[in-house]
Amino acid sequence: MRIDFLSGDIFCSVNLIRIFVYNQTKQPMTYSVEVRESTRGGDDYTEDHQEFGTPEEVRAFIKGLSEDEHVHSVLRYNDGQTSNPKDVTREFRK
Repeated sequence: MRIDFLSGDIFCSVNLIRIFVYNQTKQPMTYSVEVRESTRGGDDYTEDHQEFGTPEEVRAFIKGLSEDEHVHSVLRYNDGQTSNPKDVTREFRK
């Protein structure tokens, strides 16, 4: 639909630019990986948290873990989300 008013054309152009900029700057999914390593006595553990942008980066990180370390969880946060992640740990188990 075309609006013939000058102010309407400017308004439409601004909205199209906003939509374009939003799509170009939309944040990708983020994967949060929690790795646990047992202490020497085995009664306790340490935690390490890493964040990645792609499943491939997560897999490469997991491949580099030592035998004392194990993946406790992999959580996926969708576009710009900061809460309520999806647990996708099973997708990355060996």
